[in-house]
Amino acid sequence: MNPVNRCQVAIVPTEDIERFEREFVSLITLAVGKKELEAVGVSRPWIRSRSG
Repeated sequence: MNPVNRCQVAIVPTEDIERFEREFVSLITLAVGKKELEAVGVSRPWIRSRSG
């Protein structure tokens, strides 16, 4: 509970945050990386299907 406004607060363990950061990237990071890869002739190497 937040001591200032008495609202409930979700506490996320540090390990969960670190795991999330290892597994996912922001769209900004992905866009910058995409432009850099396309500049050297690589196209869409990170796209993978979750269905297959």
